[in-house]
Amino acid sequence: MPFQRPVVRRAALEGIGRYRPDCLLWDCEWALRASLMARCALLHEPLYLQRSDGQGTSSRADREYDHAESAAEMVLNLYRNPPLPVSREIRLVLRQAASRNAEHVAFHLSKHGDLSGALRAWRRAQWIEPTVTRFKVLSALIARIMQRAISRLKTVVTTR
Repeated sequence: MPFQRPVVRRAALEGIGRYRPDCLLWDCEWALRASLMARCALLHEPLYLQRSDGQGTSSRADREYDHAESAAEMVLNLYRNPPLPVSREIRLVLRQAASRNAEHVAFHLSKHGDLSGALRAWRRAQWIEPTVTRFKVLSALIARIMQRAISRLKTVVTTR
């Protein structure tokens, strides 16, 4: 779990800034900012054990949407307002990640029946970074919307 338990010098912390209390994925958001602003290293040795299987608030299945939406907001914010000037390559990576995260939100909402929310998230993903391949997702969304409309229409017709 890279960047989950950072160790940082006080001077670097002052430059990077503190955790954002309004962000669900505050530690990930901070780690992304840190990686943009300072030299980072990753230790591959296991230094702690992580809880799993619904024991913590982060690993509960009912928090999947919250995590997807927080990740989308976090990366989009870093793309729009990087904490310092970043290279074109880093901006491209942030843009692609923000777009993929918005698409993930669209998929989650579609999977759980919120088709209008899914369509809004799809539109946001396309606005951030338009792709032709994402139109497959749109066609699947439209097909589900049409199926729902036909089902409602059949219900109205059979009740009359």
